[in-house]
Amino acid sequence: MIMQEQYLKNKRILFVGQIFYDYHTKILDELKNQGAEVDFYENKFFPEYEKSSWLARSVRKFFLPNRKKKYNDEIINSIGLKEYDYFFCIGGFSITPELLTHVKTFNKKIISIIYFWDSFSVWDHSKLFLLFDRAYSFDPLDCDKWEALKYLPLFYTNEYTAVDNSAANKEDIDLLYIGSVGLASMNRCDILLDLDHYSRRMELRSFLRLYFQANDATRGRKVLNAIKRLLFPGYRTLIAKINKCKNEADFITTSVLGREEVAELTNRAKCVVDIPVPGQVGLTIRTIETLARGKKVITSNVNIKKESIYNKEYVYVLEGSDFEVDREFISSVPTHKLDIEDFHITNWLRRIFTDVN
Repeated sequence: MIMQEQYLKNKRILFVGQIFYDYHTKILDELKNQGAEVDFYENKFFPEYEKSSWLARSVRKFFLPNRKKKYNDEIINSIGLKEYDYFFCIGGFSITPELLTHVKTFNKKIISIIYFWDSFSVWDHSKLFLLFDRAYSFDPLDCDKWEALKYLPLFYTNEYTAVDNSAANKEDIDLLYIGSVGLASMNRCDILLDLDHYSRRMELRSFLRLYFQANDATRGRKVLNAIKRLLFPGYRTLIAKINKCKNEADFITTSVLGREEVAELTNRAKCVVDIPVPGQVGLTIRTIETLARGKKVITSNVNIKKESIYNKEYVYVLEGSDFEVDREFISSVPTHKLDIEDFHITNWLRRIFTDVN
């Protein structure tokens, strides 16, 4: 059973978190359910983190100076002299030593906590976490490398609690993939093309959606995208891959599915495909949600075999360069249920805020 006592009753939390779908609201709701008062600020992504050429970085620095500092100043001015018990951050994009110093100056007993759901090989915040009292990451390799970084996989929410896969919940999708693509994750284009071709060849019922934020609805955006193509080799490569996918398949979309829609599609699926970005070995949130739903996962993350959550009945690991899956795995029915209640968001946050070791 998930314990229900309010371990954060009357505590004040300054929460700076990344906005990814509505996960930040799920975290906010759970913190408030545990009795906390929470002030939330978005942990914004700044262009300095994009992998780009020296020329591109120089242009940004000239035309968009000090954007990160200005945003930090906005947060500092907003919180003023408010008192907090916890400073809780997810990700490091907006966080600076100056912001942390300000918060600690006016809150001598505050406990600062940071959690990373991106690998340092993708976004390197390895110099930041040592400034915090406690630091966690979903990436086991980063935790092996830095002793002060504690390993904590991601979570699932109530939408993904296990359901009864009876005739009333017909599984009419063999392979399901829903995700997004950007500079760090363009490998998904190649893998999904292989998956699309595989599905057609094997006559499988697949539902594939790869979201790409085109941002070219206005003249200004079109000009900006033209400049990005000129200055950023990686962006040109991404656009070429997107266009190839559009020519050979129909899974590219500019519309985002809501999490409730994704949960419903997951319930209809036999297998959910997981494609982490290159260099990332931590379990994706989609993997944990899928297993919590009692569904099978097909993943290119070979590191999952080292996790306690791994079970051959539920997890198939792609280890080759082509998308080839044993048909028996797709059609098989697991003989027992997985117990992954420890990964529920309630227990996830409890671990973060009550961990004193």
